[in-house]
Amino acid sequence: MKYFFPLLTLAVLVVACNSAEVQKQNGARINAGWIRPGDILLTRRNVFINAIPNVIQSQDFIYRGAATTFISAISAYQVGWNQYATAYIIGGGIGSNNVTIRMQTARGYGFNFNIDIYGRY
Repeated sequence: MKYFFPLLTLAVLVVACNSAEVQKQNGARINAGWIRPGDILLTRRNVFINAIPNVIQSQDFIYRGAATTFISAISAYQVGWNQYATAYIIGGGIGSNNVTIRMQTARGYGFNFNIDIYGRY
């Protein structure tokens, strides 16, 4: 019993101090970087484009932070059913104060993306 509380305290501290790792994936989902303790949600946006028959559409999302902003994690994922869209980072990113994300539809489809950017000021 005398070892229970110190081990419990140690386990709680280890769980609280570890960061949630976000793996980078290809295709319709971007997960880049790590969300660490102390990071805040810098921005959350929804980007939506309606489908147009036989047209490939693209849209750039640009986040510009202050000079002291440090981006530590980026997440962009589709909402709703799969529309075969792609999203990728074309500028800035992890470790900088800005990021440009390009989202592109499949021919004849649209998209609905949620974008979350985490970091510190």
